[in-house]
Amino acid sequence: MSTGNTAPAAEDYLAREARARMAIDQMLVLAGWAVQDADAVNLSAGRGVAVREFVLAPGHGRADYALFVDRKPLGVLEAKAEGTILSNVEPQRDDYAEGMPDDLEVPIEPLPFTYMSTGDRTRRRVDQRARAPARDTELRCERAWLPADAHVGT
Repeated sequence: MSTGNTAPAAEDYLAREARARMAIDQMLVLAGWAVQDADAVNLSAGRGVAVREFVLAPGHGRADYALFVDRKPLGVLEAKAEGTILSNVEPQRDDYAEGMPDDLEVPIEPLPFTYMSTGDRTRRRVDQRARAPARDTELRCERAWLPADAHVGT
C-alpha cells in the first residue's frame, strides 16, 4: 500500500543530487577544469574538460561527467545525492568507464580514472588493467582533478 510519500522522497533526492552537482562543478572549476554541458562542448577550452551529461554508447546511458585530458577521454564521474553509499554505485561507474561511444577515439580502455562523488565525499579508482599505459597521464589527471582539501577515499 502506498503512503503517498514517494514524490516528496524523490524530489528530496533530486534536490540533494542537484546540490551535489553544484559542489562537484565548483570543485572541478577550482581544480582548473573547464566544465561544460554536453550540448556545447569545446574540448579545446582547456587541458582538462569535464562534460556534463555525456551520452555514452547505446545501452550505457549518460555519464554525469566525462573527463577529457588533452581532448582525450580518460575518466568518468558519477554524481550522487549526499548520503548515498558510494560503494553501491560502483557497478554503474564501471559500466560508464566501458561505455564510450564507438566514434570517439579512446586512448585507454576501459577509461582508467573513475570517480563517484556526493559533493562532500569522493571515491576514485584507477583501473589496474590500464595502469601501464596510463602511467604518464595519471599524475596529470590526479593532480588536476580535485582541490587539495577535498576528501578522497579509495
